[in-house]
Amino acid sequence: MVIEPRAEEMLALVRSEIERAGCDGMLTAVILSFAHTLGEFGVVLMVGGNLPGSTRTVSIAIYDDVQSLNLSAAHQTALLLLTFSFVTLSVVYALSRKPWAVAPWR
Repeated sequence: MVIEPRAEEMLALVRSEIERAGCDGMLTAVILSFAHTLGEFGVVLMVGGNLPGSTRTVSIAIYDDVQSLNLSAAHQTALLLLTFSFVTLSVVYALSRKPWAVAPWR
């Protein structure tokens, strides 16, 4: 089956528009997945367990510190997790920001 050159141009245009429009959605999906996974607790504990050095995550480390009443370490780890999340999300959103979307009158 031979496609006419005009149809190929239209197909390329549609494909590029879909990729451009889908890029924002994919970025949002990745960011939300990252944020959800970073704070995930229950599934990790049920499926992976809590084997130190093997399946221990940051959220489980905070849980262990609170359970052992080591609140200072739990606060420090939670602050580190919060700072890491904030910086990562800020960088991703700053890189994907469209200046004309904020101030369309310019």
